[in-house]
Amino acid sequence: MACVALGRAYEGVASGATDHLARLHEVTTAEPRHVIRAHGDVVHAVALASRRGIVATGADDGSLALTRLRDGRLLRLVQRRGAPIWSAAFSSDEQVLFTAAQDGVLRGYRVDDGRIVLHRRITSSPLISLAVSARHLAVGAGDGRVHVTGAGGTGDVRTLDGHGQTIYGLAFAPSGRQLASGSADWSARLWNVERGSLTAVLDDFDEAVFSLAFDPAGRRLAVACGGGTIHVLEAR
Repeated sequence: MACVALGRAYEGVASGATDHLARLHEVTTAEPRHVIRAHGDVVHAVALASRRGIVATGADDGSLALTRLRDGRLLRLVQRRGAPIWSAAFSSDEQVLFTAAQDGVLRGYRVDDGRIVLHRRITSSPLISLAVSARHLAVGAGDGRVHVTGAGGTGDVRTLDGHGQTIYGLAFAPSGRQLASGSADWSARLWNVERGSLTAVLDDFDEAVFSLAFDPAGRRLAVACGGGTIHVLEAR
């Protein structure tokens, strides 16, 4: 398995895998109930739009698909080919789907018709991770930098430096004011998004940090590492 996403209301779980397939799972049993066969390479990106009941999947061949969550029906093949897609996320109003790609370009697609509404080169380094809040959008790059823009991917780009290697994971706290980043340098960092300042370095790990998630109150941070371990820490 290469990636996983859980709906906000726990209405579904989606996963992407190295067998070029994406799957929709039962929440209670984790058993697959629908298989998405829209891609020709590893599916590295999955995102759920809970209110719309849609799952987005993106793959290494650049293909990007929208599928209905309840029955696995393919709604739209947004893109057949392109730069490898490493991460995807819906805007907070679920009107736009954003992707982070190997070519360093941040793209946005209108969910209703698949039309591209944003094409912005952020860096010459691959974009690996992506997170969206009501006010900001953040992408993590292969060179260890985090870039933050407005929620629509527009406005000035603020660069957060500190990690030494690829940014594999990003997560906004529920308030949107705090951002967590995880890296191949075996550390996670907490940032004040409004000020663009580093607030904490969490480096008591023995593997790369691949994924992060805040609890609903924003007080704790779950950190998933490459060795299969998960750490739950105070998010201060």
